[in-house]
Amino acid sequence: MDAKRNLQKQQEEDDNKTEMANHIYGDLLTENPAVAQSAFGPHRVVPDRWKGMSPEQLADIRRTQELQMKERQVCEHISPSTG
Repeated sequence: MDAKRNLQKQQEEDDNKTEMANHIYGDLLTENPAVAQSAFGPHRVVPDRWKGMSPEQLADIRRTQELQMKERQVCEHISPSTG
C-alpha cells in the first residue's frame, strides 16, 4: 500500500514540475512575438497576443519620422506660411 502511495505521490510531483516548466518556458511568459502573427499574413497581428514592436521596427519608425521632420522643415523654408 505504501509503495502505491509513494508512486502516486512521485507521479504527481513529476506532473507538477512538468507543468511549471511548461509555464516558465512557454510562449506566454517568454513573450514570444511569433504567437501574435496572424494566420492572414505576416504583416498582421492578433491584438490580444501582440507583444509590441521589435527594436528594428521601432528604429524604422524613428527614421521615417526624422525624414518627415526634415521634409517639413524644407517645405516651411521654401514657402513660409503667412498665417
